[in-house]
Amino acid sequence: MGTQLLKIRTPQSFETEFKVLSNDIVRLFASSGLKVQSYHDPALVHYSALSDERKAAALERLRIYHQSLVSMENAGHAIDNSSKSLWHALKTLGFMPDSEVFAKFENDDVIEVYDSRGTQMWRNFNYMKICSYTLEELLCHDWPTLYIRDEKLTDQLVKLMVDTVTSGLRGANFIDVDYHLVEERFSTDRFRLNVRHDYICALLRKGGQCDGFLITSKVDVIGQSAISTNWPSLQLAEFRPLEMSVSSSQL
Repeated sequence: MGTQLLKIRTPQSFETEFKVLSNDIVRLFASSGLKVQSYHDPALVHYSALSDERKAAALERLRIYHQSLVSMENAGHAIDNSSKSLWHALKTLGFMPDSEVFAKFENDDVIEVYDSRGTQMWRNFNYMKICSYTLEELLCHDWPTLYIRDEKLTDQLVKLMVDTVTSGLRGANFIDVDYHLVEERFSTDRFRLNVRHDYICALLRKGGQCDGFLITSKVDVIGQSAISTNWPSLQLAEFRPLEMSVSSSQL
């Protein structure tokens, strides 16, 4: 029997692939007239600061995002088409599309897909229109780190997400979270956003297991923060990490 050589992935190869994929995503968005930035520094300061385990996880999320957009391009669909882009995203992620969800959202809605731990796995074209973070920043930090909002609202949203995953309730369920202020914490433009979350939907695998959820929202950019905060000056210790862990026994 011949000797089989194992391909060993190194952090350096992770970073090379991260750059290639993120730059191609920039190309895909540019084809629909939207300017998106892959990273600020070729050294990938955010990605490089992650542990090897978290680097691998962030890279896998980037691969999934890239694959869903490429599948749109190959099918001849514009990536700003919310219905078709969500269908391709759910197919890429291995979730079963729910027809009720597609009937609820409008083409200008912001749509986000999360896994059962509350990690953002996918976001639509409209999300990128109201976001001034780079792809690297989005992939390397969770949403409580990226965005500032009232702490009670954050707690309410986390509870809502956990309840959705543990119940696995099918269909689009109305969210009672009215318009509120959300601010980007350390992005280029520090957008101030007026956000209203409309619907949440559990996402199921073919076997019926709930392994994620999606949220639809109405979002308007209402200005920029007067205070500019650069990433190097921030201390991660001051941020409260996302605490949303759902064990398999709860599903």
